[in-house]
Amino acid sequence: MTTTADEALELGRGVCQDFSHIMLAACRSQGLPARYVSGYLYNSGQAAASHAWVDVHIAGHEWLSLDPTHDCAQSSEYVRVAIGRDYADVPPRAGCSRGMLKRRWM
Repeated sequence: MTTTADEALELGRGVCQDFSHIMLAACRSQGLPARYVSGYLYNSGQAAASHAWVDVHIAGHEWLSLDPTHDCAQSSEYVRVAIGRDYADVPPRAGCSRGMLKRRWM
C-alpha cells in the first residue's frame, strides 16, 4: 500500500485500506482509540475478498467494528484475521510459510 490518507482525500477515491486509514486519522484526531483490522469479507456468502475496516473504542462501551468502505458495522460476513495500528502492522499477505523441503541427492 502506498497511498496516504491525505492523498486518498485529495483524490476523492481509494480502496478499503485508504478509507480505513482516513477513519483512523479522524478518530485519533478526536482522541478516540482506533485500530486497523485486516481480514476477509464474504459477498453474500459466495466469495471472499481481502478487506480492511476499523475498530473504534468509545468510553464506557466495547469496541465498535465499523467498515468505512461500505458505511456499515461489521457483521457475520466479516472474518477478522489481525489487528494493528495501521496497514503496515497487518498486511494480508505477511508472515511465513512452512512446507516440505525436497532434497536432490547426486
